[in-house]
Amino acid sequence: QDEVQLARSFLDQCSPQAEERQVFEGALFWKEKRHAEAMKQFTEAMNTVGYQSNLAYNVALCYYSTKQYGPALKHIAEIIERGVRDHPELSVGAFDEGGCGLQARSVGNTAVLRETALIEAFNL
Repeated sequence: QDEVQLARSFLDQCSPQAEERQVFEGALFWKEKRHAEAMKQFTEAMNTVGYQSNLAYNVALCYYSTKQYGPALKHIAEIIERGVRDHPELSVGAFDEGGCGLQARSVGNTAVLRETALIEAFNL
């Protein structure tokens, strides 16, 4: 609880117009289990800056946390679809035929992979 209060005091020093403020405030609301308010902040941030996979993941996580699995799945599917379409170099879902049958190809832990939020989406 002390870390939330400390984070909130830093947030109070941010400009009210800063786009990051919506994301930080959403994160704090999520930490406080105020999922509807968190979702509102993440959605407003996405409306302001445009689609970002990490924001879509945060919205999906809010839905999931409130057991609204259908809407969560919709956002997860969009993250995956955009990741596959926008980053074919990641070869999501592709397999190499090795000597011992099918094997998944590793793409490593690249910056592009982190930006897509694919790992988080698959884990949720």
